[in-house]
Amino acid sequence: MKIRVSPTRMELLKLRKRLVIARRGHKLLEDKLDGLMKEFTAVLDDYYNLRMELAKELPTVFAKFALGAATSGPQMIDLALRECEKEIELHISTVKLINTPVPRFVLKVFKLNPTYSAVITGAELDSAIASLRNIFERLIVLAEKEETVRRLAKEIEKTRRRVNALEYIIIPQFVETAKFISSKLDETDRSSRTRIMKVKDMLLKREE
Repeated sequence: MKIRVSPTRMELLKLRKRLVIARRGHKLLEDKLDGLMKEFTAVLDDYYNLRMELAKELPTVFAKFALGAATSGPQMIDLALRECEKEIELHISTVKLINTPVPRFVLKVFKLNPTYSAVITGAELDSAIASLRNIFERLIVLAEKEETVRRLAKEIEKTRRRVNALEYIIIPQFVETAKFISSKLDETDRSSRTRIMKVKDMLLKREE
């Protein structure tokens, strides 16, 4: 489908400049899309691997708590958990990945010295608490990766739409319109030459 413009040489020059810019933009967006896809695949792999690791480890932690409850009793579990409370700060910032804002979660943990003893609670419960502590920190990493995947996917979709619009709509329109204008200009030139030739013939006949 052509763009509605006057078939003049000035419009043809403008259109050719726009076509050059559109093709350059298309190449840049294609490069960006390739980079986004590579980053997306890498982060998605990390996300699924970490998620699978945590899914496998959580039942083991729960089993340790169950064993700790059996050996130490529910009251001792409650005491151990309360004594292991921590003050937590989660710092959220934004960084650019292929010019796309993605989150960065930094977990700061300020330990409080527990007053319970592993001798009293038992090795199983102490191991369960240590495992839970480790899993919690990795859950924060998992959340960061999940949000990064979501934002990259959104940017990929937006970039792909722009690439397709340039490739299948805008650039073909420019090309078709440029051909149309060139054709019209050629037609005008031929008509002008024909008129000039006729005028020359008329002048020559008069001179005769």
